[in-house]
Amino acid sequence: HTVLDADENGPVVTFENGEGPDSILEGFTLTHGLASHGGGVLVSGTYQQSSSPTLAHLAITGNTATDSGGGLALVYSNSNVDDVTITDNLAAHGGGMYLEHCFSELHNVLIAGNAATLDGSVGEGGGVKDMYSFVNYTSVIVAGNEAGNRGGGMYFETTLPALTNVTLVGNATTVGDGGGILVTVSGATLPNTTLTGHSAALGVGLGVPIFALPPALQLPACNHPPPAPAPTHYG
Repeated sequence: HTVLDADENGPVVTFENGEGPDSILEGFTLTHGLASHGGGVLVSGTYQQSSSPTLAHLAITGNTATDSGGGLALVYSNSNVDDVTITDNLAAHGGGMYLEHCFSELHNVLIAGNAATLDGSVGEGGGVKDMYSFVNYTSVIVAGNEAGNRGGGMYFETTLPALTNVTLVGNATTVGDGGGILVTVSGATLPNTTLTGHSAALGVGLGVPIFALPPALQLPACNHPPPAPAPTHYG
């Protein structure tokens, strides 16, 4: 891979002009980005116009976001992410990647060694934080990530993810719950999903609130979600 090094001067790559799938970022190593959102790659659309480039055959590593998406942030995006490694990135939330208002597909993605600990014990989603979205995760490995608070591997809030052939291993939270996955105010499908070797104060593998998601909240653009209920913990 050709290396693109941002030298801690903003995201390594930014898409924010309504790009479509014919805009392709492929075959690079992206490193040393430093930004509030999307240290490695920032894909930022709007309610009126999404930004949805194709991201393929990338290594996104060693980037930092002071807010969300240390490696990758997708906001109002329908991007396809294929054959990408997201490793050793740091953020307050979504250490590896952050998704909001997305209809995206992730395939053959490794999310490992990332941390949502920049704000200490409040971080959510060491590997992934996913909100208000409909995202398909297929053949994804989420390993060795850490969150300061909840969702060491993956954190889902007011979203409907589909996980198929996903492996979560060795993720952790520092003080909170859902070492592997924390699912709150959401509905998730998890066929052939493996959770093993996680650690957390509560809900070592999986933390799930007892909450029936009403149809009105099955919209990715819900702007005013209700307060999250207290979760019931399994594992």
